[in-house]
Amino acid sequence: MLGETVDDRQLLVLALIENLQREGLPPLDEGLAFAQLQADFELTQHEIAERVGKSRGYVQNRIRLTTVPEDLQQLVAERPDTITHIYEIARVDDSEARREIVGAVRDDRISYAETKARVAALLAPPLSPASAQGENDLYKSSGDVSSVGAQSSGRSPSGHGGPASAASGGAANDLRKSFLPSRSSILSPAEHAALAAVVRRLEAGEAIPEGDDLDLLVRLSVLVAALLPEEQ
Repeated sequence: MLGETVDDRQLLVLALIENLQREGLPPLDEGLAFAQLQADFELTQHEIAERVGKSRGYVQNRIRLTTVPEDLQQLVAERPDTITHIYEIARVDDSEARREIVGAVRDDRISYAETKARVAALLAPPLSPASAQGENDLYKSSGDVSSVGAQSSGRSPSGHGGPASAASGGAANDLRKSFLPSRSSILSPAEHAALAAVVRRLEAGEAIPEGDDLDLLVRLSVLVAALLPEEQ
């Protein structure tokens, strides 16, 4: 039972806390209540988290919802289950650029992985002229990439080359599978140029020895594969 020393301020805090402990409270309403406790009653996020039985990260993320653009607040109000998408889309400042992604998320046309990939592409810096040329060189050569290394050591495309040439062909095929499906600017200009240089070496029939070049090829292939949309 509340003691007589509990003033109106404490009663308001207790009422807010009690409301926040209810099940099924919409995420945006939670965020507004957390923000009120922080601004009006000077509670820290850690103190709020302790009182409502949540983690500090949970409280922090809900408060973030109160600062995202109106279109994203409307989406989370309509579809609370899209909240993870909203945290990602909020990184895009341009409302026109967000419009298509927001619509796709609302209609369940893209997964969270696809949302991340689209946002990354929108936020990637524009390519410099030199880097853009390197990317164009890469794609001009991509049509023949399956036969990379076929001419090395005088072997025919269906012949039996040595281990080094076979490794080159295999690396090229792996690169083609992981990189070519996405021509977005997810990679930095420096990575685009470096990858184009590695492909040119493969085209020339050069084996990629273990070391920096091979490590670069593997890292970039894994990076691109991780960022590509998941199949639904």
